[in-house]
Amino acid sequence: MAPRHLGPRQCIGPGPDSIRTSPDMRPQEKFKNPPQARTGTSGYVYTFGDAPYFGAPGPQSSPITSMVRTPDGKGYWLLDADGQVFGYGDASNNLGSPAGLTGGLNPAAAIFATSDGGGYWVATAQASVYNYGDAPNDGSMVGTHLNGSIIAGTGW
Repeated sequence: MAPRHLGPRQCIGPGPDSIRTSPDMRPQEKFKNPPQARTGTSGYVYTFGDAPYFGAPGPQSSPITSMVRTPDGKGYWLLDADGQVFGYGDASNNLGSPAGLTGGLNPAAAIFATSDGGGYWVATAQASVYNYGDAPNDGSMVGTHLNGSIIAGTGW
């Protein structure tokens, strides 16, 4: 599939998605921000600047909720609400996922990588945290009253 170009940004994938273009984005401004890869709920990946495209799962039965790149920038993981993890580039696809343990009222909400890229954590909306690869099990917030759902996370 050939990429579609949106001015100074590159869009990979067919059809409508959650991408937004800014009418005030001028070509000379495209290098003010670092290269980025983003995803929408539909499962397509969009790259900006010099960010490489490594692949995307495409439409899934469950929406994509989170994406994180590997520390070296040569790959990324995508997470869907049912807990499936998709690895592309040098992101290992064999570390595991909480598929079957999440979804419904407790969707997988965030994925974040370890500093060496050898593992990741998956957090759910109700504060369960699952570790894979070399990510240590540092516990979770299950059983703690939360004022809202978990929607993001970060590694170290």
